[in-house]
Amino acid sequence: MTTNNILTNLFDGVVIFTQVVNCGSFTAAAEATGHSSSYISKEINKLEARLGVRLLNRTTRTISFTPEGKRYFEQCQQLVFDAQDTLELLSQ
Repeated sequence: MTTNNILTNLFDGVVIFTQVVNCGSFTAAAEATGHSSSYISKEINKLEARLGVRLLNRTTRTISFTPEGKRYFEQCQQLVFDAQDTLELLSQ
C-alpha cells in the first residue's frame, strides 16, 4: 500500500482500536460502541492489514499488545484525546 493510501485512511479503525484496548475485550468494546463483536474484530483486522503489522495478540479470553501495538496505542490514545478536546472547544 502506498503512503497516500495509508494517509487517506489514516484514522480508520483508530477509535475502535483504542476502545478495544480501553475496554479490555472485543465484546466490551462492541457494547460500548453499539456494534457487534464481529464488526469490531473485522475493523481491527482491517487496521492491522492496512498497517502491515499485528497490533494485538488475542486468545478466546484475553488480548495483549504486541510491541508495535503498544507504541501505536499510545499515539492513537493521544490523537483521540486531542480530537475530543477539539470537539469540546467547538461546542462551547
